[in-house]
Amino acid sequence: MNRVNQIAKQLKELEFEVNQLKKELINIQKICEHEFQKNDYIQVCTKCHYIESLYW
Repeated sequence: MNRVNQIAKQLKELEFEVNQLKKELINIQKICEHEFQKNDYIQVCTKCHYIESLYW
């Protein structure tokens, strides 16, 4: 059971780190001067990977 507790603790730590990284990515995308590559449905920034839908 000790291993189960270690795994659960590590999962919580990794979830926290993922959330921090998501916030950091959002902040980077907000200030990015986007250079989009488009197809019929979406456009994706080649620098920060921000995605916008072109299909409404």
